[in-house]
Parts: sequence; structure tokens; C-alpha cells
Amino acid sequence: MDLFSTMKHSLFILLIVSLPFWLGAQNSYFPMQCEGEIPSDFLESTSTKIDKDNHTKNKKELGISRKEIKDFNAINNYYVDLLLKGGQIVFGTDMNDYVNKVGGLVIDNFDGIERDDIHFYIVKSSSVNAFTTENGIIFINVGLIAQLENEAQLAYVIAHELVHYKYHHAINTYTRKTTRSSSSITRNKKTVDALEYSREQEFLADSIGFVDAFMKLDYDFNQVLNLFDVLLYSNLPFDEIEFRSDFFNDTNYVVDADYMLGKVDLISNPDEYDDTYLTHPNIKRRRNRMIDLVTNFESKKKDKFIINEDIFKELQKQARFEMSNLYIIDFEYAKAFYNSYLLLRKYPDNKYLNKTITYSLYALAQLKLNDKLGKSVTHYSRVEGNSQRVNYFFIEAKTKDVGFLALKRLWKYKQQFPADKYMSDLLDDITYNLIDEYHFKVGHFYSPLHQRVEGDSISKEDEFKELSKTEYEDLSKYDKIRYDKKYEKYFGSDHNQSSSVFKTENYRYILSTETTDDDFKKYYSSIYNKVEKKKAVEEILESVVTEANVTVTIRETSDTLNIDKMILVNPVYYYVKRGEFKINNFEEKETQISESFVHVAKAGGIDVTLVDVLDIRRNNVAKFNDIAFMNSWLVELENVTTSYGNSIMIPWQTNYLYKIMDKYDMRYISSYGVLDEKGFINPIQKYMNVIGAALFFPASPYFIANIFRGNNTVEHLFYCVDLKTNKIVYYNREQIEGKSNKDFIDLLNYNVINDLNKL
Repeated sequence: MDLFSTMKHSLFILLIVSLPFWLGAQNSYFPMQCEGEIPSDFLESTSTKIDKDNHTKNKKELGISRKEIKDFNAINNYYVDLLLKGGQIVFGTDMNDYVNKVGGLVIDNFDGIERDDIHFYIVKSSSVNAFTTENGIIFINVGLIAQLENEAQLAYVIAHELVHYKYHHAINTYTRKTTRSSSSITRNKKTVDALEYSREQEFLADSIGFVDAFMKLDYDFNQVLNLFDVLLYSNLPFDEIEFRSDFFNDTNYVVDADYMLGKVDLISNPDEYDDTYLTHPNIKRRRNRMIDLVTNFESKKKDKFIINEDIFKELQKQARFEMSNLYIIDFEYAKAFYNSYLLLRKYPDNKYLNKTITYSLYALAQLKLNDKLGKSVTHYSRVEGNSQRVNYFFIEAKTKDVGFLALKRLWKYKQQFPADKYMSDLLDDITYNLIDEYHFKVGHFYSPLHQRVEGDSISKEDEFKELSKTEYEDLSKYDKIRYDKKYEKYFGSDHNQSSSVFKTENYRYILSTETTDDDFKKYYSSIYNKVEKKKAVEEILESVVTEANVTVTIRETSDTLNIDKMILVNPVYYYVKRGEFKINNFEEKETQISESFVHVAKAGGIDVTLVDVLDIRRNNVAKFNDIAFMNSWLVELENVTTSYGNSIMIPWQTNYLYKIMDKYDMRYISSYGVLDEKGFINPIQKYMNVIGAALFFPASPYFIANIFRGNNTVEHLFYCVDLKTNKIVYYNREQIEGKSNKDFIDLLNYNVINDLNKL
């Protein structure tokens, strides 16, 4: 389930005193990592958890069969562990401590639930969500913390999720979804009924969470209703501030006025949408029900905070910083750009924010160069509010403008932080690609103009007191939305949306300042010469190939791969029987295929370092974080490669992987998995086995067994990445009939190692 789907004060003073108010004290930021000892939820094997649940779940209490309980326990524990050990869950941080404190406060006022029953974890996800498992784990997304206005709203979210846990909503929903019928009409009806059931669960969690827990606390009851605004506008950035072209302008270059949207669409976000095929009721229905309930009671106190307001605000800022990182990982580069833009207004010298906004600009430029922008940037016609201007700019601006603006910003970053190898690699990458595409020399850029840049402002209406930009920007996101709606009612247009009339100049002015710098001219010319050398080699080879009628492979580097050692990250094993995913001793099988690969690789002269979450111990949080980064980076790289191509851009998380790979002294990192599938035997094969049994009676047991055995296939997947080039240098995927016994897996692994030795 997603959001609303699924120590004492004296001790907490210590946290208040010791909490590092990092945003005000330092000029950088590092993405969230786990801290302290690893909780048992992460260390206990999935099979052990399944066995425990099978012995503790009461079928009479749940009202379902023993088989349904076992099936649910297997699938629930498997997927929860997949999440826990996949690298996206955070524990042991100040944010975790704060959520635990608020959660504990709510649990203490919730009959039938003890503190030890519930564990809270933070999820590195930009989605404004929280969800609950049957195991008593409540996951709170970073995106939710970033958007919530106060602690009272967080407490109500937790109260809502506790209802899902107490009344076993997860297992009840699963049972309804897995009900099968041979009639398609009945199946469709059951699907609709299941969704309606899910929506009713949400109504129950809304109301029971309020009555059984939230209203017993001293929080302001109105914050329950305000939370629905947070949900309604959760698709928007955390604030509404005008994106201005002066972010790019300097004394020589001014953004073309055609690239800046004059008027943005007023934020509407209708709350009465069709929810027939949704798991959650629409916001209007939920809010109306809660209005009827909440207004029947009066808050004893009107507190928005009980634990601590300052800590909440600091952690909210941290979550907003983290959002830039998460947006980039999810390829939402325009959102990452605007999120960093909003934060830079308050923290202009923050190195991390300058890095995230620069990377976002780099990624968008690469997408423009490769005509892939549509896969990452939503068309501005489907966006509302000030972020619409950002999408408009990147869609309407010419590729050359975006590309050279990215180059300019990366060069500026390099001047500030020359030791940052990762950002220097991005600079080399975009410069090479731009020169390769447009063949620009330093002399092609215009000389400095030192022009004055001016803009106009919209006229004021005497009948309406319009807020100044400073006053407007001090409002909360929701107050801005309300102000915009009032202005729209009076005047039929948005406020403060000044139409830029900046002097328009050609993109050749973008690097006018840089071309007066001897270091830049030397750098740019060196990249230009590399491009020219490559083109010359290609022309010679093309001539040779044409005359000799042969095929020639051009390598981008003269280096041989020489793969003598590598890291293997979290090998995985899946078993599918007749189309249904089975959890049959998968941990044991994962251990077997891992040992096979390491053994075969060693025999082939390749030293493999296995980093597997199954080997983690309680006090080894550093290794846990290493694996989390490697997993996340491999997913990002694979998604970039699948969506955009093997060399379109350098993945964002390579930035953090450099240190890890230096720590392990490795250049190559690999991923490996086995899919073991048992299917139905096809009619022809069944017929042939029947004939075989009749003709060769002594061997009939073999043929008869084949009739019921079904086909067995093994799909073997392996790929290896060169961190020096950020490219997949070897990829092998093959599906072969057979069983995943040791000899067969050894043979498949041998083929891979043999190929690697030939590279």
C-alpha cells in the first residue's frame, strides 16, 4: 500500500542538543546513508521470517485458510526483504530518530499496539508516500518529509498507517486480489470490488486513525484537513517561486526571450477525479468525510509540534536537499534542476546544490543533443505553476544554447573545485560531444559585449494590493496557491509573472567571457584536437574499408580491458514454476550460484570480490552502505543504457562510486542473475513421450515422468561495467534448456569467463 494505503521528552533533549544543524553550519551535503548498527530486520534471512510467520499467524483471527496465509507470508516477506536489502532504505539517522519519536508518541495512545510491534524506516524515494506491511514495518518516504508542513501532519500519517497494521489490511487485500475465476466478467467484477474494498480501507484508516489515536494527542485537529492539501498538491515542487532567466544571464549573454514562458498556468489540481479504478478515494471524498468527523470535536490544544519544531524544520530541509539527488537518480532532471534552483536561493554557496543543478543541466543538454528529451521532461502543457517555466525553457531552447550553457557552468565549477574528478569528466564529455556535433573552435564565439541587461515588470492594479516578490516568496506553497487563485478571480491572470524583454543575443555569446581566459582556450583546443584526430582516423579507415571491402571495428580507446579482477554485486536467483513465481530456498540457491561464479572465475585467472547483502553483519554498516550505492548505481546505469544508449551520459551516482571503487581497488563491477523456469510440456512433446513409453516399455518410467515434468529452462544473465568509461563492456544473456544444477551453472559461468578473457 502507498500513502494512506498501506525517550520521553527528557531523553529527547539530548537529541536536540546534539543534532548537527548541518544546513546552517556547512556548505555541502552528502546523500543519506545508514548509520549505527544494522537492525535485525535486515539481517534475518527471508526463509527464517517466513517460517516464523507461518507459526504465529492465526488463521481463525484472519479468517482465511492456512494455504492463503503461507502464500502471503512467502510473497510478503520476499518483497519486503527485497526492499530492505536493495539499498533504498535508511536506518539510524536523525530523521529516523525523529520519526521514531513521533511514532512512539502515537503508538502510546493507540490501544492494542505496543512500541516493539512497529519499526519505522525512511525510504529514499521522491514519491509523497508512506506504507505499511503486515510485519509491522512502516516506511516513510523522503518525499513525504519534504512536503509535510508540520509534525502534526506526520503524526496523523503514522496514526493512519497503524490502522492498516492493526486490522491486517495488507493480507486482506492480498486475499481478495488473488481470488480467481474462470469467467472474465466475474474476474473484472472482482477487480472492481477489490478496488472498492481498498478504498473503504482508506476511509477506515482515515477515521479510525483520527479517533483511536490522533485526537488523544495535543495536536491541532485542523492539520488533519490541511494534510489533504499536501496530498492534492504533492505532484508539485515544495515551493512556488518564479524561474528567472537571470540564472543563465551574464554581461555578455542574455537568454532569448522566446525561451521564457510569459504566463504560467494557474495551479488547479482538481480534487474530484474519477477513482473507480484507483486503490484510493479521490481527495474530495476523503476530505469531506474527515470534515464531518473532525468538526465534531474541538482540539484541546492547537499544537502543530509536540516533539520539537526546530528539528522538524531541519529534517524537512534535509529531505528537500535529498530530493535533488533522488530526482536525478529517477531521470527527472527538470524536477531536479528546479528543486536545486529553489534551494540555491537560500543556500547559494552550497557545493552539493551547485553540483546537482549543474549535473541536471548537463544531463538535459545530453538528452537534447541525442533527441531524447521527451523521455525525461514532461511537456509544459501538462505542467502547472512555476515549474512550467523550467520545462518550457528546456523544450523550447535550442540545443546549442542548452549545451554551451552546460559547458559554461561545468567550467565554472571546475575553476571552483579543480580536484573534483567526476565533474571534470562531465566537462570533458559535454565539450567533446558539442565539438563533435557542431565543430566549433574557440574563435567561433563572439567577443565580450559587456551589455546591460534589463527587464520590465507588470503594471500594478490600484484596486488590488499585490504582494512584492519578497512578500510572495515568503509565503508557504499552499498560501501561494491560494493567493494565485484570488488574483485569478479578480484579474483573470497570474500575478508577479513579469514578461522578460531582455535583449536577445546569439548562443555564440554564451562563452564570450570564457574565451578571454587562456586556460579555457587551451582546454577547449585540446578537446577540439581530440575530436579532429578521431575524425581523421575514421576518414582514413572509411577509405580503406571501401577499397578493401572489409569490416573494421574502431575502438574509442587503445586500452585493452585486461579484466583480472572485478566486484560482483548481489547475485540473484529466481524460480518460476508454470508461470508463477516461487520462493523455494532462493537464498541457498543464490549462495550456490555465487560460489560457482567465484570458483570458475578464479580458475580462469579472474579474481572476483563478492559483495553480497547476505554476508552483512550487524556492525558492518559501512559495507552495507557500499552495497547500497553499488546496487543503486547499477540500476541507474542499466536504466540509462536501456532508455538512452550506452554512452549518452555519465551516471550521476558515479560521483559517489569513485571512492568506493578506490576502497576496493577495482575498475570493473558486474551484476549476475539466474532465472530457473519450469513450464508446461507442449502437446507435441507430450505425444512423443506417450509414443516412447509404448514403443520402449523398459524405459516407460522415463517417458511417463517427462509427460508430467514439463520443460526446464535456465536464463543466465551477466554484464560487466568499466568504471573508467562508465560503459557496459560485456553483456551476456542466454536461455538454455536444462536444470540449474551445479554442473550446468558451472558451464554457463565458464562460458562467461572465457569471453571476458578474450576482451
